[in-house]
Amino acid sequence: MVERVIIIGATGNVGRTLVRQRVEKDMGSMHRNPTVIVGMASREEFAFERDGIPPEKALAFAERKSIGKDTHSSNVFEDIFNMIKGCWEPFRVIDVTASKEILDLHLRIIGCTDSTIVTANKNPVALSVYSDFFRLVSEPQRYGLRCSVMAGAEAVNKIMDLKDLGVLIKSIEGCFSGTLGFIADRINNGGLLSDALKAAVENGYTEPHPASDLDGSDVAKKILILARLAGHRLELSDVKISPFVPEEYMRNEDPGEFVSSIGSLDKEFKERSKEARGKGNVLRYVARLSVRDGTPAVCVGLEEVHADGPLGDLSGTLNRIVIKTDLPGSMHYSVTAPGAGLEITGQNVRRDLLYQIRDRRLVT
Repeated sequence: MVERVIIIGATGNVGRTLVRQRVEKDMGSMHRNPTVIVGMASREEFAFERDGIPPEKALAFAERKSIGKDTHSSNVFEDIFNMIKGCWEPFRVIDVTASKEILDLHLRIIGCTDSTIVTANKNPVALSVYSDFFRLVSEPQRYGLRCSVMAGAEAVNKIMDLKDLGVLIKSIEGCFSGTLGFIADRINNGGLLSDALKAAVENGYTEPHPASDLDGSDVAKKILILARLAGHRLELSDVKISPFVPEEYMRNEDPGEFVSSIGSLDKEFKERSKEARGKGNVLRYVARLSVRDGTPAVCVGLEEVHADGPLGDLSGTLNRIVIKTDLPGSMHYSVTAPGAGLEITGQNVRRDLLYQIRDRRLVT
């Protein structure tokens, strides 16, 4: 049986990378159930070919070039759902957008069809109310959200497994923004905040508007997802957020102007980093979930941590989560992995997709 894939956000940074990886790695020939791209969507267009979009056309669409069968629409999400609902076979839908309006599509696909979803978009699972979140994740084989946290490392899997095993998670603390980890690492090593941010943008580490990283909302969504997977009925408003930079900087809606404005904070951050190093510490943007007497508390913010501690010895875009449980001996679990980068995210989206292949078997 062919696994038919629809990529929503195919013209974005992750989408283009995913399409290129799919073509170069030739996923379609690696399994008895070949994976074939049959649909590709941007914000305004939806292309669909039941037998598969040829590689050269897929690459062209990803680069925003017309391939002759594009459908221009005022509501691409509605067109995608109607097409899925009208077909008898299930599809594998990949969401690599940053859309906040796509939650309804996710809910309808999971609730009204046999199709499945793999998402690198954290917004549907973080901005939804808890009841809708649970509707999505209640069938992990149909809804893959590993890439919503740490670019697809094992954080989501580990917490889901511990929860299903009945292990009480007492706390989660970690750095799981590869973007902010990269910026903090540059500052800790004597670099300027403005230079670090520009490098992060150039490397493709940031959200389309870098303020979405520095305002702490991106990290807040991730810790909320993990806290929810650990069994806590929390909303985003329950997360206490202290942004990486002062809130007044977030009001600039132009990404380029926002990046330029950050230079006025260079001196302040340089002095703050120097002061931390004098105490044997480094700056890290940390997310925490702590549970006391069954009550969860969640916060994110920039703080000093010991340079040799589990969060202090990170470098570059590396992320780490430390999970403390109620198991004998105060057993802790630590997950460390690269947390940013288009190649990593694209690869892990493909990896998440593998878990939805029916009767998965390697070709010998």
